Amino acid sequence: MDHDLEATIAHVVGRIGAAEVVADPFPHMVIADFLPPRLYRALLDAWPPTALFEHVNSMHRREVWIKQRLGALPPDHVPLWRLISRTLKDANSAIFRRFQAHLGAKFEPYIGPTWPERVRRLKISMGGLQLASYPGRIGLPPHVDHARLITNAFLYCNERDEADTDQATLLYRSLGLALPGNLNIEGTDIMPYMQVAGTVPYQPNLCLTFLNTPRAFHGVAERDIGPRDRRLMIFNAMLHTEEAVRLFGEVVAR
Repeated sequence: MDHDLEATIAHVVGRIGAAEVVADPFPHMVIADFLPPRLYRALLDAWPPTALFEHVNSMHRREVWIKQRLGALPPDHVPLWRLISRTLKDANSAIFRRFQAHLGAKFEPYIGPTWPERVRRLKISMGGLQLASYPGRIGLPPHVDHARLITNAFLYCNERDEADTDQATLLYRSLGLALPGNLNIEGTDIMPYMQVAGTVPYQPNLCLTFLNTPRAFHGVAERDIGPRDRRLMIFNAMLHTEEAVRLFGEVVAR
């Protein structure tokens, strides 16, 4: 079944433009009906086989980068994933523009008051598309994402029609704590410095997108979801490595 690229981009960019930017606990948007309904159903039907996903340590996570594994997908699914990938480039640009007024929350903690001059011409990648699957026992403590990410976005690929609050993403208000990146602080319990300030349900075709500041703490409560998988489509605006080194220094950028 064919999907029109221009109409798809118009739908997604329109949904981003209509969403409210919420500043607390960190700049974010929650966008319902993110993809056209027919395209979202096609995405679920074309979800890649488990064998294509690679295991990583975080929350028993399995992931696949679509661009790198395009040749391994069923040939009749390739046009769909190309269309989605192309659409998400425009989506990332639109999301970046919506958060532009809040960029100081991202860059000033690293750079200081001169940040507007330093970030005038950024080298940014908008094209990555990653699928992630979390089987069985899920749970992710409060964390911020890698400093190279300016914005991050999760599309919840729930195979059920209704929202699941037990697989929700928790948004935390930091009680004074900030981290320069996705650090594993061995043996340190940061929960006393966290306060749940928002809950985003694992709802079909719902997108959570946020500005990845040093205080953009988010996570998932620990629980067993049985034979199901918690599935996400992840896309973002990411600084090129050399640009991150220029802005943040070698240690933070790597």
